[in-house]
Amino acid sequence: MLKITADCVLEGQGAQFHYVSLERSKRPVIREIITPTAYHLFDPGLGQGEEDARLESLTEVQLVALSFFSPTEQQLTDFASAIRLSQASEVERYLQLPLDPDHRTRPTEQTPLSLAAGLWGNLEVASLLLEARANVNIPDGDGATALIWACEDGLLDTARLLLEARADVRAADVDGCHALGQAASQGHLEVVRLLLIARAEINFLPEVEDAHPGAALHHACSEGHFEIAQFLLQARAAASVPDAVGLTPLHDAVEIGNEEIVSLLLWAGASVDAADSLGDTPLIWASANGFSRTVHLLLEARAQRNLANYEGATALHVATAAGYQEVVSLLLHGDKNSVPDIYGTTALHWAAHYGHEEVAQLLLRAGMDLHSVDNAGRTAFLEAACSGYSRSVRLLLEAKSDQDAADNLGRTALHWASIVGDQETLCMLLRKRANVNVVDKQSTTALHLACCKGHIQVAQYLLLARADKDLADNAGYFNTTRLLLASGARRDLADKDGGTALQWAAYRGHESIAYLLLEALANPSQPDGRGRQALHYAAYRRHRRIAIQLLRAGAGKDLSDGGAVEVAEMLLEAGGHLDLARNLGIAGEPV
Repeated sequence: MLKITADCVLEGQGAQFHYVSLERSKRPVIREIITPTAYHLFDPGLGQGEEDARLESLTEVQLVALSFFSPTEQQLTDFASAIRLSQASEVERYLQLPLDPDHRTRPTEQTPLSLAAGLWGNLEVASLLLEARANVNIPDGDGATALIWACEDGLLDTARLLLEARADVRAADVDGCHALGQAASQGHLEVVRLLLIARAEINFLPEVEDAHPGAALHHACSEGHFEIAQFLLQARAAASVPDAVGLTPLHDAVEIGNEEIVSLLLWAGASVDAADSLGDTPLIWASANGFSRTVHLLLEARAQRNLANYEGATALHVATAAGYQEVVSLLLHGDKNSVPDIYGTTALHWAAHYGHEEVAQLLLRAGMDLHSVDNAGRTAFLEAACSGYSRSVRLLLEAKSDQDAADNLGRTALHWASIVGDQETLCMLLRKRANVNVVDKQSTTALHLACCKGHIQVAQYLLLARADKDLADNAGYFNTTRLLLASGARRDLADKDGGTALQWAAYRGHESIAYLLLEALANPSQPDGRGRQALHYAAYRRHRRIAIQLLRAGAGKDLSDGGAVEVAEMLLEAGGHLDLARNLGIAGEPV
């Protein structure tokens, strides 16, 4: 026999037992800690079948071991439903089977105690489960414990019950959410107060892989809960505590533009220039979001305007890129310098790139350098042209930008207007007498580029401006080629490596272009810099129909490339219906 007193721990036969009393049934239960077995205590003084009396004093008892009931899946579903519906008597019936209070259908589901602790359950059911020795710290499939659920849902009494059962206040789910953080995030001030009384760490930051959870103050600030943020600061929360990626509560408050919390944090001594893992300061965040009043607060707190992130972008860069005029005005006040980022781009480049004409005007009035070039050799004027923003081009032209400036590729604004098909910019430049025949480093003119991109109207404007009509076209735009030929372009003009329009058409398989060029008496046998003719490329690329056109136009009679005579004979057989590329054995594209 074992001796037991109320609410004591039994030692006997090498096992340790805990005494539990289920108030509703008045039946003492002893549950062995190590194995999943329940024990009922029967008072020897009672007859069989009589209601067992609660043991209030030292007595001898007889232990009857009962294994946990093995429920069906339907019974587990009904058990969970009873918890959700707060059916305490039904929950107790299952527990007296006895059913393991931690049993669930799948490990990914919430535990019975988590169901009772959250919005699905109630305090009475949670108490029953705890009396049945439910493990208060078993996590669900996402790592959340019953305490996390109770705190997220703001259930103060349930949270208190769980804390009395020694719930772990440091437990966190897979995303790093913890009890104090969830209570702060959801705005449950009294639960926050309870957790701090229970000695929850006010600056606790869980270490979770692939997540960057914040402290309670982060959560309060990111959700805009002023009273909780104020309470935490009064409880000596660190105003500038960084999370795993360097974000401080001030970053969180700035991100949502909550001026009241921003002011509170600054008053509490938060670091105004703290940078996250990317080097972004709160001022950069506020500027990127266009929160002008928040920017004003940060500047009043002496935030440094020219602090840059790891890409060299400052608050002025990001505000300009987004087109926030009011923020740009604030940032320009008292500091008109625009340092370039790591790509050499200034704020004026960004304004031009995104077509923010009004912002560009602000920057120009502030004295921004028109002639500053980025790492690609482009001025703001060139940036506007290559982005296709004609109004910004006009503004920068009127500000005396160099219209003939070229970038590292040797391309001018006229080249870029031709590439993007910007007729308005093109006409503007032509009226300003821009050089229409200037070539880039690939010996390409604006007309070449317009034709390659198929911008026929742009090509017409350039031809009217007396652009050089001799083009090596390789883009397959039939109408553009016809336009150029009708304008007197030279059919056999080669590019810098000797490639002609016909060779490019043969290589690309542009049958209409090849036909048009041959009809205009282009030389079908003209070699490029490596001695290859259009027929070589048509054969290599298996463009049979083009090869036949070339043969009929007289190609193949003077091929000099290795083995070309034999190939020409093969091509002539059966009207050219042979595997051209296999027999020719020449690889590559026109030089």
